[in-house]
Amino acid sequence: MFEELPLTVVELELRYLEWPSPQQLVPAATLLPNLRVLDMHQEHAWCSLCNTCNVLRLKDDPVSITYTNGDGLPKLYNRYLAPLSHLRTVRLSAAYTLDLSVGVGLQDLKTPWRGECGECTSLHLTDETFVSDWEAKNKEEPHPPSLCEVTWTFALDQEEESSDSERPRDIENEYEDDFWMEVDHDDSDNDSGDSGASGDEN
Repeated sequence: MFEELPLTVVELELRYLEWPSPQQLVPAATLLPNLRVLDMHQEHAWCSLCNTCNVLRLKDDPVSITYTNGDGLPKLYNRYLAPLSHLRTVRLSAAYTLDLSVGVGLQDLKTPWRGECGECTSLHLTDETFVSDWEAKNKEEPHPPSLCEVTWTFALDQEEESSDSERPRDIENEYEDDFWMEVDHDDSDNDSGDSGASGDEN
């Protein structure tokens, strides 16, 4: 699918990512070297702690989160997107459900949230010792060098979660191509010109 896109693509929008996986980013990072803006509309969030994706369970409604320091991506997303030297903006969405048994909300955290599932958020991101080690590991991970904005938005999932039997067993290594995408591309012969992407200044 990505092989059919021209190298001039600077903005990519992926929709209907029901079971997102870091592996889905490999073709974009390899075949679209001029990409500057990436939008990912996900029905579930990828957790880099337990390496699964699920509906996010929280005790209260989250607000949108914007990082302007290059932070905010799941650990493996950073790794696979690191070759994109022009990538400046990543926007992600995730569904969530309200669950008072979780006992934590994203607003309660004193550390950046990067897509971790509700259980891992509650168990690990409230542990100061764990957070210190986790932050160090995230900083060691390669990052897209020009990344300056990561935004998370959330939508309440009214439907019941799928049972475990319906969930892909090896989601980290399974490439899902069941999504729809929109692209914008640069009409110039180089990547220094204006484009339809936001935040496209070099």
